[in-house]
Amino acid sequence: MKSFFRQSLLLSFSAILSWWVFLYQPQEPNAALEPKPEPFLMALLPNVVEDVGEDVGEITEQASPTETSANHPVEKTTSPAEASLTPEESLAAATPPPPEAGAPEGEEDGESVEAKDQPDFSAETVMQDSSLLAAAEQELSGEVRKGFHSVFLASAEEQISIGQYFGERMVMVPKSALDPNNSRPYYFEVSFRRENPKVVRVAGKPPLEQFRQYRDLFGYPYNDLPDILRELRRSVLARNEVFLFGVLIPSPEWALAIDRRSRALQASGREISSVQQFVLRYITTPQGGYDFEITSIQFSDGTTYQPSPRHP
Repeated sequence: MKSFFRQSLLLSFSAILSWWVFLYQPQEPNAALEPKPEPFLMALLPNVVEDVGEDVGEITEQASPTETSANHPVEKTTSPAEASLTPEESLAAATPPPPEAGAPEGEEDGESVEAKDQPDFSAETVMQDSSLLAAAEQELSGEVRKGFHSVFLASAEEQISIGQYFGERMVMVPKSALDPNNSRPYYFEVSFRRENPKVVRVAGKPPLEQFRQYRDLFGYPYNDLPDILRELRRSVLARNEVFLFGVLIPSPEWALAIDRRSRALQASGREISSVQQFVLRYITTPQGGYDFEITSIQFSDGTTYQPSPRHP
C-alpha cells in the first residue's frame, strides 16, 4: 500500500514538472489591461407598444361575422392609396397659423386678438363637430378603411369611467349570436340606466355593423377589471364560445380620436399614407372628462414620432 502511494506521488510530480517545462506560457505584461468583450444581450420583443406601466387595449376594426373569428379579428390591409382623402389632409389647410409674437398696439393687457379668436379644440367641442362626426361614422361603419392600427392606453380600473363619459357600450357577444340558423340570438351588456350598473341579457343580434371599432377587454387581467366587467365576463364561461368581450366605441369618441391623430400627424410633417400605427392614451381633463393624447406615431419606414405631451 505504501508503495502505491509513493508511485502515485511520483507520477503526479512528474506530470506537474512536464507541464511546467513544455506547456506553461507566462502571461503577456499588457494582457491584463485589455478589456474583456461585454456579452451581447438581445431581447425578443413583440410588435406592440412599449410597456409604460399601463394596460394596453387595442382598438381594432370589427369585421363582419363572416370575415373573422372572435380571437383573431381581421387586420386592416388597405393600401395607402385608399387613404388619400382623409381628415388628416383636410386639417392641414383648415388649421390657422399660430399668432405672431407680441401684442398689437392698443392692447394694454398684452393678450393678442388672435389668441382671443382662437378656435375651441376642447374634447366637448370636437365631439360635436359635424364634419368629424361624419368621418367617424364612415370609419365605424366600414365605408373607409385605413392602412394603420390604433392602440389605446388605459388602465383596467378606468374602463367604467371612460365608458360612462363617452357613452360606450360594454358587451359580451357569444358566437351563437352570429349563427344565421339561430332564431333567438342574444348577447349580454352592462346597463347604466339604474343607480348601480347591471349585466342584462339583450334579445336580438348585437349591433356590430354599427360599431366596427372596439376596445378589447380580453387585453386586461381579469382580476384588475371592475366588478361589473368581471360579472360580464362570466356571462359566457368558455372562452372558445365568445366572439367579443369588449367596449364598443361610439362616433363622438372616434371623432375625437380622428381630430387628435390628425393634429399630431400634421405636427410631424408626414403623410397619412406612411403611418403604420397611432398610439393614444386616455387622459383626464380639468373638467372631469377624458381626452386623447398621442404618445407616438409609428411609420412604415421604421421611424417614430413622439409629440410633446399635451396638457388640456
